[in-house]
Amino acid sequence: MLVLLVACSGPAPTPGTTVPAPRPTTPSVQPTADTSSTPTASTGDTATTEPPVLPLQGFGTLTGDCDVLDPTLLADATSTRFRATLDVGKAVFDEALLSKGGQEIIADGGLNQGSLESEAIAFDVLHRCELATLLRTEDEVAYEDANGKKTDVLVEVDGVSVGVSVTRAFTFPDCAAPGDLAPQIEDKLLDTALAADNARKKNQWDRTILSVVACDQAHADAVETAWDAADAALRADVILMTTQTDGNDDFLY
Repeated sequence: MLVLLVACSGPAPTPGTTVPAPRPTTPSVQPTADTSSTPTASTGDTATTEPPVLPLQGFGTLTGDCDVLDPTLLADATSTRFRATLDVGKAVFDEALLSKGGQEIIADGGLNQGSLESEAIAFDVLHRCELATLLRTEDEVAYEDANGKKTDVLVEVDGVSVGVSVTRAFTFPDCAAPGDLAPQIEDKLLDTALAADNARKKNQWDRTILSVVACDQAHADAVETAWDAADAALRADVILMTTQTDGNDDFLY
């Protein structure tokens, strides 16, 4: 049995690497708003924006933790975790049902072409639940070391720039029972810290999200168990967003 926690980009971490300290929360990248799913209403000659009902409509049905990232939480440099479930039912994956940001992630490509759909879905969950806007796709983020660790997506939530590192939890074959994911989660947490330290000044982000797309409830549970057991220093200043996928989700894995 092979347990797969697939990192979407970057080389393997160097043993003994020191984890950088958390960064202060000061927005550093100007967002380009993705308003593809934001409803508007017109009163007389003046158009007004209605408060959106979350989650926004999109590909699949979203349930679970939603509208949880507020300015207070984002400014508090502590570790926390959330879980949502995306049920795509019997639907066939269609890029046109994604937000503009999700479509751009797929169109721009990345270091691992096989992970683009999971990166787009991870962004769409943040967009639909937290009104995240896409700042930069993977290849648009500039780094000090081009061969060093990188993040997958740079987004903005409530005025805070957030580096989102996306990975998949899946056991071969056919999403079999997961094993212990603790070593893989710790490796990925180290990668996120190194990527944040590697970003050039104008591309640096204020908070980090580790977004794990899990093939079923058992894998989502295993991810959270591994997270809780991980070194507190690695989890510091990182938010875990686990998305359990149900239905016709083979395209993600």
